Amino acid sequence: MGVYSHTGLLRPNNEDAYCHCQLSSMNLLVVADGMGGHKAGEVASQLAIDRIKEYFEEHLLEAFDVQELLAQALLFANRGIYEQAADNLEFAGMGTTVTAALVKGKKAYLAHIGDSRAYLYRHGELFRLTADHNLVQQMLSNGEITEDEAYRHPQRNLLLNAMGTASKCEIDEDMVELQEGDLLLLCTDGLTSMLTDDELLVILQENLNPEQLAVRLVDAANDRGGQDNTTVIAALVTAEGQEVGM
Repeated sequence: MGVYSHTGLLRPNNEDAYCHCQLSSMNLLVVADGMGGHKAGEVASQLAIDRIKEYFEEHLLEAFDVQELLAQALLFANRGIYEQAADNLEFAGMGTTVTAALVKGKKAYLAHIGDSRAYLYRHGELFRLTADHNLVQQMLSNGEITEDEAYRHPQRNLLLNAMGTASKCEIDEDMVELQEGDLLLLCTDGLTSMLTDDELLVILQENLNPEQLAVRLVDAANDRGGQDNTTVIAALVTAEGQEVGM
């Protein structure tokens, strides 16, 4: 397991938050990228992480549907952020992206809101597992712009969906079957706003261990200008029980 988070070269503080923890027979990986006024982004992202972990601690033993458990944890976090913002004027309008993977046996269950991303690297190929909830992705899906134009679009950071900005939120859910040697990559947009998927792939093909890879990716984003906070979780799927190495 490799994890690395950096403020970047332009921001005064780090509004990203993350967690990677073992829950019974499962591994939980989460990245969050906060937004809002003075330090409100930090509050939103950390609150998302704390509330997600809290929900798992309270409901893990009673859960029978892993995908539903993960989705409910994110909805629980959404309510907590929204209520905190409503009760504190200094936090009004705060929100955060969240991308989470819950790994159990040979499966990774995904839940996602915003424009942080999850990827799967397998046999030299990189697969994006999430779709950004932003204006540029909508324009791309509608055929209005190309991939190259999307990467350089001035409004690529304009979110259409974020956690905590409304009492209810829309969550994308998915599940992917895992194989030994797979690498799960979760990251905030500080990475993907600086590097294209093709550039990520070149670095992944250097065959670094997860710890080295997380640092290498963040350093590459900073080498490009480090315009945002950047957080990376790189998790290798091991042979034993197809679990993620912690």
